[in-house]
Amino acid sequence: MGCELDFRSGLGVLISLATGVGSSLSNLCIVLTQYGGASQFQVGFIIAFGGLIALVIILLCKGIGLLPDLWKDRIIVLANGVIYTLCGIALFYALPRAPLGNVITIVAAGQPIFTPIFACVLLRERWRLIDIVATVLDIIAVLLIAQPAFLFGESTNTTPEEAVAYTLAFVASLGLSLCFVLGRLVGQRVHPFVTTLYLNLVSSISNGILMFAISKPSWDFDYTVWLELLAVCLLGNLNEVGRYAALKLEFAPTVVLVQNIHIAITYILEVTVLNEKATTLDIVGATIVLSSSMMVAIVTWWQNTRTKRRLDEEAELQSLVSKDN
Repeated sequence: MGCELDFRSGLGVLISLATGVGSSLSNLCIVLTQYGGASQFQVGFIIAFGGLIALVIILLCKGIGLLPDLWKDRIIVLANGVIYTLCGIALFYALPRAPLGNVITIVAAGQPIFTPIFACVLLRERWRLIDIVATVLDIIAVLLIAQPAFLFGESTNTTPEEAVAYTLAFVASLGLSLCFVLGRLVGQRVHPFVTTLYLNLVSSISNGILMFAISKPSWDFDYTVWLELLAVCLLGNLNEVGRYAALKLEFAPTVVLVQNIHIAITYILEVTVLNEKATTLDIVGATIVLSSSMMVAIVTWWQNTRTKRRLDEEAELQSLVSKDN
């Protein structure tokens, strides 16, 4: 009985795992849409604009204000949207130009390195021993997958285009880590729908301008591409709402580490759908990240369960004392 996990104590962990699964499916659809002729800016615009319209309707129907109450929170969610948009543009450019699993692993494995640093500085959140161990494992995984020349020599098979993609993935990882912490910073005061609304507002405007500025967009896509764009829009927005909901329940480093389960799913999709071949080092790196994510998920859920039971026992004891008095 003492080792059973409490469901409510693991809700943040479960939401993080769900967003990890959704992220892997969303990234696959992003690659497929670009293979089908859609530009990175068209994909980003459709995700953001579709989510913007849907969230405005939902917020109005639920009676939730479109503006955060505090000016400080308005500035933070707006800055979060700007940073996220820049990261999205970098990531959408990188995805079709290098093996999908490698790009996603660099993004996902880099976040546990930067997120605890930002969380410690901005939120004063503690960095648990399990987080430190998982971060070290993720650093090893990034080195195995990216295979930098200073470690593996010039014989690496990485092309210049892939090197650019990996660099952009690293930059996106840094920015997304800051977005996690900013989401956590306003998480107790701002509804996840509102945070995602501002993210989509900035992203739709930015991608819309770039879409028309760089080249005249063509919307003559095959119906399968439109279905993939619809899937990206739905999954992308559900992932963002779920991510900010999880940040209300768990520390930012924990959410980042747990949702890295999408590394393994991405490699499975890469091999089965895109017919890519993963190297031994790629598989080893992905396995390390997956193992560290599951380790953090289990330990966090167990610790949350123990804390909840201790608080329940203290409350019950206090209630009995009050009755005796």
